[in-house]
Amino acid sequence: MFWNFLLAVFGFTLFLSSLVAFVLITVRYVARALASMFDPKEYLRNWFLWGLVATFLTFLMIAGWVLLAIARDFSFHWLVILIGVLLTVVISACLWRIWRIYFGHNSAGVGW
Repeated sequence: MFWNFLLAVFGFTLFLSSLVAFVLITVRYVARALASMFDPKEYLRNWFLWGLVATFLTFLMIAGWVLLAIARDFSFHWLVILIGVLLTVVISACLWRIWRIYFGHNSAGVGW
């Protein structure tokens, strides 16, 4: 029973994190594609990269949903949702910080 609970938490976190990342990446790549409309190579490159990332994130969302289906006893339990949301926020904040350190404008990293 405990393992089902952990499986449900992991599945929900994987699903929610992938969904949030999918939305953010889509907004980012649409903005980049619109900014590069007059450069056909860059425009196609942006849509190609978005397609690759979106496909990967879609597979991760499906994997999270499958894990939730396997742990169906706890799939929509309030504690699973609470822990999943908290883990998603923590993971997103950590990844955002790492992204800003290495690729941010005011960082010691490469900078875009």
